[in-house]
Amino acid sequence: MKIQIGKCYFLRGPRNDYVGRVVAIESPFSVVLEQAAWVANSGRFHEFLRDGRADGMEIEPCGERLVGVRYDDWFEWPFPLFTEAV
Repeated sequence: MKIQIGKCYFLRGPRNDYVGRVVAIESPFSVVLEQAAWVANSGRFHEFLRDGRADGMEIEPCGERLVGVRYDDWFEWPFPLFTEAV
């Protein structure tokens, strides 16, 4: 699977995890997200990916963000993006 501009993803970075819409691919290992939200805690990971929410999750919207990504460590995000802290 290849990251595509205009699609939404959950990205697991080397230091932080984010959810957002890809608006630019800066290099093979970094992308720019709009409507990004920092995922401090995803709660139960399988619930988070399955339902877009989980008990114990902690999310903080942060606007546009340049994110480092690891090879093949992203997931398409079919749920609404986060617009407020959870």
